[in-house]
Amino acid sequence: MLKGSDRDFNPKPDDLERTGPIFCPAWSPNGSRVSICSNDGTISTWNVNTGQQIWKLSLKECGAGKIEYSPDGSLLAAACSDYHVRLVSAKTGKVVQDLVHHAEAVPAIAWAPHGGLLASASFDGSIVIWDRASWKVQSKFEGHSAKIWDLAWSATGDIIASASADKTIGLWSIKPKRRVGILEGHTNEVQGVAFSFDSYFLASKSGDVVHLWQTDNRQLVATLQEPQSQFSTFLGLAFHPFTYTIASVKDDVVHIWKLDSEAILGVLQAAPSAHYSNAKVVLIGDTGVGKSGLALVLTGRSWKPSGFQCN
Repeated sequence: MLKGSDRDFNPKPDDLERTGPIFCPAWSPNGSRVSICSNDGTISTWNVNTGQQIWKLSLKECGAGKIEYSPDGSLLAAACSDYHVRLVSAKTGKVVQDLVHHAEAVPAIAWAPHGGLLASASFDGSIVIWDRASWKVQSKFEGHSAKIWDLAWSATGDIIASASADKTIGLWSIKPKRRVGILEGHTNEVQGVAFSFDSYFLASKSGDVVHLWQTDNRQLVATLQEPQSQFSTFLGLAFHPFTYTIASVKDDVVHIWKLDSEAILGVLQAAPSAHYSNAKVVLIGDTGVGKSGLALVLTGRSWKPSGFQCN
């Protein structure tokens, strides 16, 4: 059932032309449309205000991958189980580009906030960054030892986080192109990851646990425990667009967590820290590398130049 602005709409089953359960809803940036896909590869787009179907597309080879609108709303990217990423015109519902590079199924895609880059993740453990101007591979990251389930961009678009079955979260820099961090703490596969609206927090989801990380020091600051269950489905995770609120999906139930950021950070700031003043420091190096000046600072005195100076 699709809910419009002032009434409910119930499309007929044959209108959907699907034979499997629905996964992965995606909102258009202006909020006027919602697209849904099912595990039989059917993607359909609906007008939220009227409840009318705008278009439908059958991609039998697509499977139940993630779909996501580009920031400008013109394209819908679909992650497919046949190792491809397909780009669909949001206006016509036609495939306009087919991206092929991965060696295994692609469960996740994510648009950069500025819309110029698209990231895709694969069960082959790799992340590919596509340049929208040419649809060529701009960069490729490898380092996870198992499949990748989910991706998330930071608000500034310079960092991408990956959730992996190797129980870690990878942090990757776009410029320079390298891995800049690994977050460890989960005891099961990490299947969801999401940045807060300001990228100050990063949430990760595994099994019955959601971890909250502070991004500037990569410290685990909170753990949210969800009810245990007898079966597991895909574990969805998302931050609210402008508040510290997390939505997590498990076993067809949506859990909403409103974070008290001041309390979380207040506990961290109140924690005692140790300072050592009796450590032995040994300075090594060739003559003229500034050891004397550094020694003055380490012993509490003012720095002053010594030895050979370059002008």
